[in-house]
Amino acid sequence: MLRTKQCKTAAMNMSSGGLYIYSSNGYGTTPRLPNTLIDALKELNVPHSSINDVVLTESNKWIIIYQKSGYKTSAGLPRTLLDRLSACNAAKQTFKSITLTDDGEWAVVTNKGYWCEGEEIKAFLDAAKAKYGGLQAVHRTCGGAMVAVGKRGVMCHKVPEAMLKELKTLEFEPRMIEFTDDGLYIITDGKEKVVHFL
Repeated sequence: MLRTKQCKTAAMNMSSGGLYIYSSNGYGTTPRLPNTLIDALKELNVPHSSINDVVLTESNKWIIIYQKSGYKTSAGLPRTLLDRLSACNAAKQTFKSITLTDDGEWAVVTNKGYWCEGEEIKAFLDAAKAKYGGLQAVHRTCGGAMVAVGKRGVMCHKVPEAMLKELKTLEFEPRMIEFTDDGLYIITDGKEKVVHFL
């Protein structure tokens, strides 16, 4: 990130490291990520392609959303999530953000709304939308911490204290927030402004 001076979005976990996306589809990764994920990133690193979000669980399950409604996934994802991705793709909705944990909870945000699996995350996202307007990005960790970026602000639940302090003094409007339960985080405006603790 210091070299490219950009960060569109990112994904990370506590077991394997992480990645970040810059410009339309450029990427940087740590060494221990799954080969299937690296191969998918390479396939999308071509002209006229845009990677919009990536999610990576603690057991290294992953999803990439690209272009307006394209997606690539690892094996072993919940059938309900795969069905929702397929339905959004068929309806030509624009994917904005996605989150998934190994306990089967997930959320998908598009330009037409949001869908999720899990009572806790649904209640959280409903509250975030009511307070801050249409959802732009969501993230949930395996420990149950959550963040939702709305049009008018950010709602947090059990997030790392250092990240919460960073959000309070942030000098730009966040578009994407990624973090782990052990306190690492990346906050970006979706272009070049970014703060992190890695």
